[in-house]
Amino acid sequence: MNCYYHKDKDRAAECINCGKPLCRACSAYWGANMCTDCIKKIAVKKRNIFLLRLAAVIAVTGALFYLFYCKMGSTAPINALTAFFGGNEPRRKTALFIYALACIPAGLRASFTLGRWFAGIYDLTGRAVMLCFVAVIAGGILLGAAAVPIYCIWLLYGVIKYNFTVKAAKARLAKLKNIERKRKK
Repeated sequence: MNCYYHKDKDRAAECINCGKPLCRACSAYWGANMCTDCIKKIAVKKRNIFLLRLAAVIAVTGALFYLFYCKMGSTAPINALTAFFGGNEPRRKTALFIYALACIPAGLRASFTLGRWFAGIYDLTGRAVMLCFVAVIAGGILLGAAAVPIYCIWLLYGVIKYNFTVKAAKARLAKLKNIERKRKK
């Protein structure tokens, strides 16, 4: 059986995702035995997940800030923004405190991710895992205001990274189709 993309080359491997036969060049192109179609599908899926998470973090944090500051404080959203960026000192402190409260869900999400990472790297077991997660949860609550921008930057990086992968896969597929058309002529 010949390569799915290069009909004139012998099969050297097959895609680990869909089973398409691949030549040596195609199997090594993406750094794994995966065809370009599967790489594109996976990259689109991951990009959409990162976009959805980014939108959710921004929406939840904004909604919680609006709920805590505007609804409970009986103030207009424009007053919240002026207090946050240029109000007098007590109003700014209140706005920053409420922003930190609104960031707790994203801070916990980021801290659980870090906790799993630390537990995996240091091969923690038993009570050490529990202490790690307690420390990470406390850090997520205390540093929630810093976690949201960092988490959003990380999500945006994922969106951009997978967007480049999607574009590269589309370009490779177009190039392979062009080669196939020229070969048929």
